[in-house]
Amino acid sequence: MERVLAQSFKNFEYLIIDGASKDRTLNIIRSYNDPHIRLVSEKDKGIYDAMNKGITLAKGEWIYFMNAGDHFHDEHVLRDLFEATNLDACDLLYGRAVLKNHPSGVDIVIQNKIDIRSFYFNIALCHQVVFTRKILFNQLGLFKLNFPVLAEQEWFVRYFTNQNHSQFINRIVVDYDTMGNSYKKRIIGIKECNRYGWENFPLYVNLLRMLRHPFLIGKVYALRALQNNPVYAAYRKLRYAS
Repeated sequence: MERVLAQSFKNFEYLIIDGASKDRTLNIIRSYNDPHIRLVSEKDKGIYDAMNKGITLAKGEWIYFMNAGDHFHDEHVLRDLFEATNLDACDLLYGRAVLKNHPSGVDIVIQNKIDIRSFYFNIALCHQVVFTRKILFNQLGLFKLNFPVLAEQEWFVRYFTNQNHSQFINRIVVDYDTMGNSYKKRIIGIKECNRYGWENFPLYVNLLRMLRHPFLIGKVYALRALQNNPVYAAYRKLRYAS
């Protein structure tokens, strides 16, 4: 919360959608007593249901989602994006992320300019680096709750398939905790990738994805087996530190 409230650009509202927490979460949020904060605490159907509520309630022109464990890279992110950038022809703005808690033990900077082909074989866009005009959700719809792990990727595929007035800014937006929902549920995520692939991608791409599927599943299980192996940990640090 501190990195959000400390932003030098102050023309924003901070919606916190809480799933009816029973711990000290609500007391901590209320203790800030900041006029930017709007708190909603009620039961929901998961992460994307909460994000959909945030979209519906948001009063601003641009929408940004930040999950627990993530934070803005510094206090000038919003200033640099919304005061120093020409956004007249842009409806989706994205930058770069620092992956924190990466299994390699090394922080990694990710995200480059993409198009629809970037999604054919990868999770191509980290949603924590993306700012979206609210009107796009009216045009393309909200996040689909039948994709409980990668609904934002399915939405990005819809966007890049139907239109692309996006703008990439070579600037770090967020420090992103990789050990979140999609990392812990990678097998489900792979299956969801295949589902939205069949709905949106050319036939040859989906046939290639089917061939890759058993190798991806095998990779997940292999990494789980090796994650506490000291030799493999040393290899990862050497690979990603270079």
